[in-house]
Amino acid sequence: MTESDAPQPLGLPSTSDAPKAQLHDTIQFEQLGPIVTMSRIPNWHDMTDMEKERTVRILSKRNKERTERLRAEQASS
Repeated sequence: MTESDAPQPLGLPSTSDAPKAQLHDTIQFEQLGPIVTMSRIPNWHDMTDMEKERTVRILSKRNKERTERLRAEQASS
């Protein structure tokens, strides 16, 4: 296969259709849909057992509330 026969990579899409934001513009992230992240707690190894338990309890409660809210929104639409 010669260099001229090799498949050419696809070009990037045009940026003219992409929404543009200016400095200090407000961006509505809800339009993007749910954001799922997985991150580590960097100081986990330095936390006491009580701090770890509290952190897990708070995160679990927050995740449960968010899941319930999303399910309610989905059921109403």
